[in-house]
Amino acid sequence: MLEIITAGQKDGSIGAPGVPGDIYDAIYGSLFYRYVFGIKPLTPAYARNLVNLVLRPRADA
Repeated sequence: MLEIITAGQKDGSIGAPGVPGDIYDAIYGSLFYRYVFGIKPLTPAYARNLVNLVLRPRADA
């Protein structure tokens, strides 16, 4: 996953600034936290919105 984030930052398809490991942690840490503590159900829509929020993908990517 870190290689994918790094490549996306380099080619511009991922607009998130920062260290790839921190970006990865922001996504998976949020999902894990919600799962472990039972904070609202995890849905595919929530996961997609989280990824879009954190990675900030290019609209045409």
